[in-house]
Amino acid sequence: MRRHLRLPQLPIVLASLLIVLTTRPLPAQDGLGGIAGTVRADAAPLRGALVSIRTLGRTTVTDAEGRFRIGALPPGAVEVDVRAVGWQPLRRQVNVRAGETVQLEIVLTTRGSTLAQVVVTADREVSDLAKVPASVSVAGASQIESRAALLPGDELTSTAGVIVTRPYDGETAYLTVRGVPNRHSNDTFLTLVDGVPMISSNDEADLARLVPPSMLERVEVVKGPVSALYGRGGVAGAINYITRSATAAPRIEGGVIAGSYGLLRPYATVALPIAKDRHTLLLSGFTEERDGWRTSSDRKGSNLFAKDEWRFGDRTQLTTSFNWQDAEGRNPSHIPLRADGSRVTLPRGEAQSRQIPDNGVERSLWMLTSALAHTFSDAFAVKATLHQRSADLDANLGFADSFDETTNTFVYNGFRGVTTSTTQYAELQSTWRPTAALRVITGGSLERVRGHGDEFWTGQYGFDPVTFGFDFYAQRVDATTGQLTNASSFITDRLLNAEFDADIGAAYTQLDWTMGPRARLSVGARWDRFARDVAFGPTTSEGVTQPTGTGKDRDGHLSPKVSLDVTLRDELSAWTSFSEGFSPAFGPVWAFRDRDADLKPEIARNVEVGLKGRLFGGRASFTAALFQLRRMDLLQLVATGGASPLPTNAGEQRSQGLEFESQFALGAPDGGWTGFTSYTYTDSKWIDNVIPEPFGPGSYDYSGKHVASVPFHLASLGLTKRWRTLSVGGWVDYTGRSWMTSDNRVRNPEYALANATFSWTPRFLSRGMFLLTATNLLDERYYVNFATNAGPRESYPGRRREVVATLRWTL
Repeated sequence: MRRHLRLPQLPIVLASLLIVLTTRPLPAQDGLGGIAGTVRADAAPLRGALVSIRTLGRTTVTDAEGRFRIGALPPGAVEVDVRAVGWQPLRRQVNVRAGETVQLEIVLTTRGSTLAQVVVTADREVSDLAKVPASVSVAGASQIESRAALLPGDELTSTAGVIVTRPYDGETAYLTVRGVPNRHSNDTFLTLVDGVPMISSNDEADLARLVPPSMLERVEVVKGPVSALYGRGGVAGAINYITRSATAAPRIEGGVIAGSYGLLRPYATVALPIAKDRHTLLLSGFTEERDGWRTSSDRKGSNLFAKDEWRFGDRTQLTTSFNWQDAEGRNPSHIPLRADGSRVTLPRGEAQSRQIPDNGVERSLWMLTSALAHTFSDAFAVKATLHQRSADLDANLGFADSFDETTNTFVYNGFRGVTTSTTQYAELQSTWRPTAALRVITGGSLERVRGHGDEFWTGQYGFDPVTFGFDFYAQRVDATTGQLTNASSFITDRLLNAEFDADIGAAYTQLDWTMGPRARLSVGARWDRFARDVAFGPTTSEGVTQPTGTGKDRDGHLSPKVSLDVTLRDELSAWTSFSEGFSPAFGPVWAFRDRDADLKPEIARNVEVGLKGRLFGGRASFTAALFQLRRMDLLQLVATGGASPLPTNAGEQRSQGLEFESQFALGAPDGGWTGFTSYTYTDSKWIDNVIPEPFGPGSYDYSGKHVASVPFHLASLGLTKRWRTLSVGGWVDYTGRSWMTSDNRVRNPEYALANATFSWTPRFLSRGMFLLTATNLLDERYYVNFATNAGPRESYPGRRREVVATLRWTL
């Protein structure tokens, strides 16, 4: 019998491997040297400064103490470039000597507006954003805070190539990246926290509040497939939430966020340097309540975050982070749509939704991550990561069926889903630099997802002699009173009772070759092997017990990537790349029982060319990318007339377009304007898409049609004016027209949302800060619309004007 390595054994295996390696450290390579030192600004250590040797393509970033180190450098003169947000760049000539590490003390003394940024998601190592051969967007901590990003997905507004849709005005957000629509929920892109993938048991990206917004250092968004580095789910891109580290000095921060519709969120953060230069601890927590502007859109929740960092000398660091959350919220009702896409006028108005009682979601989550990084020499380093999380979800929903204008009656399908899951993840990665111009990243990971899922359907079931229609657990609600009119006919059936177990193993490698001072070639690939076993327990349908059963499948996929970055001149580079992404052909657990085991993984192939750089002495930066992404062997859920649709491989989609982003600074260094602009053009079409429908015309053919709910144009423009103690800014997000229906018969209208922000740091409260943010300042009426194969179905009003105030105090 074949024996498999089970995940609980991985901590022992990885720890043993590290012990063996650390007892025989590799010597530094003969003939190579390095540079190390600290960066300061106004005599204080500067964290997050970008230190690079651009001719060699080598980059690092300073830690909380302002320290940096770059090894494996050839002897000779090099130019060290130092950049940091808010400071003018500095360049210094350094003579590297064989077998030695040159120590540098760098002091930035002139304030400026340079737009230096670092990213790690695109190639798994700290890199200068201007040199990464990919379309990458970054939202920093100050941007997240100033925009009052309180709900998951808020931090991604104004991001080129990303559409954020929030139908319920709550924790649920749907994302579309590069015009690639979801198959089922958020299942066409990847989310990560500090590089650890967050994928649910249904192969969906988890967009719940993964960490508190105040604990985010930045959010990186990589557009285009990323499976060559991160595996399954990376079809259209990846979003990496990178958490803060503790400061070098003790720091206590408290505050309260309050705003429209009863929003109240007190929070506190404590940074404790336990041992100088060696050990820091960061603790943060908040609790929150909000009523919401529509009836039944209230929510409440709590969150606790901790991050512990140990340094063992200059070569070893252990980082452990923990996050716990508990949240619940109710979902407001939809507004029915007529066949022409117009909204039905509700008797009590849009804000007074009438829906199924207790319609809402409760969720809890805890996760623990530990990462041990060790540098054996200037040329070789390893990092081992262990992660475990547990999630519980209880969703009591009502899926819109129809609306009878004559009787003002909503019809819902009553549904409750309960899922518990545990995920264990382990990864070991090495970075080797045999020469100054060559870097090789090699790694492997193992992941196991286990859990249980239940689905309960409640309502009227069967043939209705009054309407001469078939009811699928229908619940009829009077829109005027909010009362159920057919409760006496309800039955409750358990249509899902499943234990699931998924195992994913992977190995990957990437080679980066700096071909002289002007070109860098990157080639990589990843092999993923994945399996899922599902044991279906007894269920009931109309009082009849259904038999038990099992579902099993195994598959694998190789994901390649290649890119070439060329420096055209100082501060300007161009790139071209090819990358591939995939999703397993597993889909939701509830659609797994009678599936075809020969289904193929869904594949996405992306080709792009781009230009990025800095202009006007670093006072402006930009990224422009032209792309074409093609998806094949689409995994689609096809209605069969039974309780659950079945997945099938069918169709092809093509998405192409332009993404442009720019940041700029105007005026005097200490009192000018800063701003940003972004623009996206997306042409997303179904090349081949025929959907069988047993209760419709037989099939729907959308081949050649544009993908619904993907705007052709997205644009954002923002400006901020800063003084010594004041900052005033505003931005506008424009969403162009899109098709509402898949047959391209009904359109969604365009709309623009104006927003404003104001911050004040009074001199008499040097440690305090007041921030005021108004979103949808002009109270624009806009809607999130959905359609089925039969036509327009439901609409949700977009978020109304909201004012959020933050008062923060630091000790």
